[in-house]
Amino acid sequence: MNNRGNRRRYANSSGAGMSVDAGGQMKVPFVEVRNWESAPFADLVSFLERKTHIKLQQPKQIGNVFQAQIQASDVREMEKWHGVRFSGNKLQIKVVYKQVGASPETSQTIQILKTFLESRYIADAKLLNLTSMMADQTLVAHGFLASAQTALKTFQALMKIAADSLGEVVSVSLDSNGLTDAEIVAHVASTYPNLLNLSLANNLLASVQSLARLKNKLPMLRELVLANNPVQTHPAYASQIREVVQMFPRLQILDGVAVRSEEDLPKHALPIPVKPTFFEDAGVAQMSPMFLTNFFQLWDTNRAALMQLYDEASIFSMCYNGGAPHTPTSKQPPQSYISHSRNLERNSSQQTRHNKIYIGAQHILHQFQQLPQSKHDLTNSVAFAIDAWKVSDIRAFGDTAVIMSVHGEFRETNNNELRSFDRCLVVLPAANNSCIIASDMLTIRPHALLPVSTAPQAPQVPQVPQVPQPQTQIPQVPQQVPQQVPQVPQVPQVGQAVPQVPQIPQADLVQEFMRQTMLTAEYAQMCLQQANFDPASAMQLFQQFRAQLPPNAFQMS
Repeated sequence: MNNRGNRRRYANSSGAGMSVDAGGQMKVPFVEVRNWESAPFADLVSFLERKTHIKLQQPKQIGNVFQAQIQASDVREMEKWHGVRFSGNKLQIKVVYKQVGASPETSQTIQILKTFLESRYIADAKLLNLTSMMADQTLVAHGFLASAQTALKTFQALMKIAADSLGEVVSVSLDSNGLTDAEIVAHVASTYPNLLNLSLANNLLASVQSLARLKNKLPMLRELVLANNPVQTHPAYASQIREVVQMFPRLQILDGVAVRSEEDLPKHALPIPVKPTFFEDAGVAQMSPMFLTNFFQLWDTNRAALMQLYDEASIFSMCYNGGAPHTPTSKQPPQSYISHSRNLERNSSQQTRHNKIYIGAQHILHQFQQLPQSKHDLTNSVAFAIDAWKVSDIRAFGDTAVIMSVHGEFRETNNNELRSFDRCLVVLPAANNSCIIASDMLTIRPHALLPVSTAPQAPQVPQVPQVPQPQTQIPQVPQQVPQQVPQVPQVPQVGQAVPQVPQIPQADLVQEFMRQTMLTAEYAQMCLQQANFDPASAMQLFQQFRAQLPPNAFQMS
């Protein structure tokens, strides 16, 4: 899932939903509706409010677009109605976030909540201690707990801030908060789905059913504490313990008592066996490891030299996926990656998604230089897996490329933090027996060991060789590739001058065309290339063939 800016949702004093980015700027959700013009404006308002049960605020018409503000809690419900028929047409419904100036009060609220969280986070234990939070004098004094509804909204905001600003959390305590159900706890589960330890002691949970919201929401939970809750005095509690255990598939300890042994835990069975590194054929197997060795050597030592492998149409994006399964050993928070991440699960703003696709060598190099310096130990072959295969029609009809998908680990050189990554490179042959990386997608994750292969061993393929000491040129990719394999040409020499990116603002054209058409970067670029980067001609092509484009040609709402 390729990242993702830092967005935090709250509710303003009027109840309308908003989000606040890392710079304190508010972003309010608006619904935009197209393809409705065959009926009166008032009829559309009435139709939408009747169908969705959502109150539309400040509805207005801008050109042929209907627009109205909605609450953040209504976003998902509104998006479900995309494609509904109205007056004989299918409505095109999309939710966008529009930036408005943040008030000083909002910025102050964010800072108060952030300070509270930092005072309750114990980094060494990876513990978020929210014991007696409902009685915290700071939160009470600022009115954050004035009513049950206000307290719930405050807690939702706390979880958003915690996800963006705190380090790893494996344990949470919600002791002594007067909880009567698991509504607040469910927000913890959404924020920290891989939580290992949870304490709900000294609350007002009266029955096992009060935990029903948590069923299958914490699949990795190991220990749960329910001590001093009314549920423990319920006559049927002893017979209902099994229900509690079934809610959490890996629960081993309940109130200090073992309820499952290690042998009883469900084994993680994959639907198909884990296979060793895959290469489509011998030619790809001969070329890919050496190319990747050279690539990662330069990534670790001289990223600027890699610009010889990117041109003005190359695309790069990076995603930080903190929710991926991992070993609980991470010590360093991921702030170095969050601000650059295009994680679509965390970035619903189309503008943010656009801004975090980097097109052209100059923009890509700038992003490379923002990421922490790294060291990939390619001599440790068990820590890496490579899949490589051939594809066609990447930039033009009939062209052939090799996709190289790498899974592995690296260390950040400034703090020795070990992280995992996935990187997908689409490599095309270019002029003068060189090559171009058309697409580069990088995902950074907390460290996790690669699964051990359970499939029969495939025929031996060349292993990733030991990385030599940096030299004045990148070793060349072997040229003896069988003819049936698309040859990926030699990597250019480092000593050669880095080709200058032409000053034609094609990257800007692609971004603008994406905004106008809602096409993905790949399809927007393809359309512009067919029109020789003439925007008017490209728009004519788009209008002519729009109905024939597949769904994945358009950006996700």
